[in-house]
Amino acid sequence: MDEHAVAVPEKSQTENGGAKTEQPKPSTSSTSSSNNMDILLRMGFPMDRAEKALTCTGDVSVPAAIDWILSHKDDPLLDVQDQREYLVYLCPSGPLLEKIEEFLNKTVETSGRNGAHLHMPHITMCHAFKTTASNIPAMLKALQKTNASVANTVGTLPDLSKLERYTSESFIGLFLDKAVDKVLKQLSESLVAALQPFSDKPIPHNSEKAFHLTLAYHFEASQFETIHALSKRIPLKTGAAWNILLLSRDARFHSHEVFKMVHPWSTAISHRDDEIPFIKNDYVYVAPKQNSATSTNAHPAGWVSAVSWSTGCSGVVPLTGIERTFSSDAWILHACIPYSTLRLQTGSLISDLNCFPSAQRARWVEKLPAREAKHLHPAEVESRRLDKYGVDQELRKQSATVQRKSSTGTKKGSTSSNSAAAAAGATAFVMRHGERMDFVFGVDWIHKCFDGEGEGASQFTLKSFYVKILSVQVFFNS
Repeated sequence: MDEHAVAVPEKSQTENGGAKTEQPKPSTSSTSSSNNMDILLRMGFPMDRAEKALTCTGDVSVPAAIDWILSHKDDPLLDVQDQREYLVYLCPSGPLLEKIEEFLNKTVETSGRNGAHLHMPHITMCHAFKTTASNIPAMLKALQKTNASVANTVGTLPDLSKLERYTSESFIGLFLDKAVDKVLKQLSESLVAALQPFSDKPIPHNSEKAFHLTLAYHFEASQFETIHALSKRIPLKTGAAWNILLLSRDARFHSHEVFKMVHPWSTAISHRDDEIPFIKNDYVYVAPKQNSATSTNAHPAGWVSAVSWSTGCSGVVPLTGIERTFSSDAWILHACIPYSTLRLQTGSLISDLNCFPSAQRARWVEKLPAREAKHLHPAEVESRRLDKYGVDQELRKQSATVQRKSSTGTKKGSTSSNSAAAAAGATAFVMRHGERMDFVFGVDWIHKCFDGEGEGASQFTLKSFYVKILSVQVFFNS
């Protein structure tokens, strides 16, 4: 149950069922080896912004981080390193998730929203805690180590397909088998212990509660029969794959409601100067007292104050263009651990795209196709090469090349101007460029500018700059 749910009494009325679980395929790699931070720094982005962008996009790719930075250029809190809240959920996917989501949608249509519509279907493994973005790499390592330890201790993990339906006057949920519950408690305790050092406050434990999927709670007693009848449509023998997810949310909007934009809106056609422009399927945070159900709207004309999820800007949006959705749709996924293998997957290595919250998946996972090498920024190409071969090895290679060219002398038939300059002393070529050369083009950029004779290298991007600034080049002879 979610941390805001009411306490569940001991189970009594149950309906048993079970089926083979459709387990996900093991990943070939447990952790991401991307050097996205290095690439962003080479492109000239400040470290604080790069770190925040990677955190707020789940480190799925460099283009996603760049998109976040450019979209938040007018965000007044862009350079504020605020702490996010992190939590760990065990979530189903596949046919079981589809049936639960169908139930939740039908519940909204027939009985309105209840407490189960706040977050994605889940079992809470670790309650929310605050920490800084700089702790994420260490958190991922701690999770990986914990998973390996639990897997070695437990051995074969029990099947999660045996579910029992529990109902009361104010709660409906699906509980796991007692044997499974015991193993999950052990796994939960290990996860909390691994993440506790990164939190400044004690993280609550789940040892006193039975692990379960919440289907409905905090609803009116008169709605029970309708909701209960709908819950019976969920087959208890439906197969599912299960994943342990490390998620984060913006702590500033923990109590806000999340709305999805159903129609695009441009401020160019508006007569107001405080509106937020948005595109279809964008998301906004709205304070709960402003929604139409409470009748305390601060904007009588059908507008509410909101904060854009995609830009961080504040303004007003029309009620006719938005619809309420899960608050967890605006969260960010940082790591996925398939229950069947307990092997950590991060960023682009996460194989089950349905694990990503809706906003993150739609903006940065599904809409960013793989790019060809010719479309990569030079800094990204250079970083990939150095990441593959190693910086030290690359520098030794460049040093050997320079020494070899120096020992062979000038080419036969070459002009004597370079030889004369060399005889007179060292020569410096001064030019101006917009970015740090070593950040943008790599630590060995100087060897790409010129060939062995001191001529501009035609295969290097800076050839055009070399030609354009010939009139201002300055030579100094020592």
